[in-house]
Amino acid sequence: MIDQTQATGSELLSLVRKIMHDVNTPLCVINLSLNRLETVMDAQPHPELSKSYEEISASADKLLEIMSRLDQARAMIEKSGI
Repeated sequence: MIDQTQATGSELLSLVRKIMHDVNTPLCVINLSLNRLETVMDAQPHPELSKSYEEISASADKLLEIMSRLDQARAMIEKSGI
């Protein structure tokens, strides 16, 4: 039973790490794109782009919160040694 539990914990840890990687990669692209968009909007304000920027930025912030919770879960799994 212990070996099965350890395998399950190891699989769970692997899954959490994969999800973190899979979310982080597009999140980096989104944040880089937001930075470029902000530069463009600073040079030439555009109300419609500004609204889209705020919506995308808020969504990216929510994804960062999810990443933080996943990282906490990862740390808990590692600490538990399952």
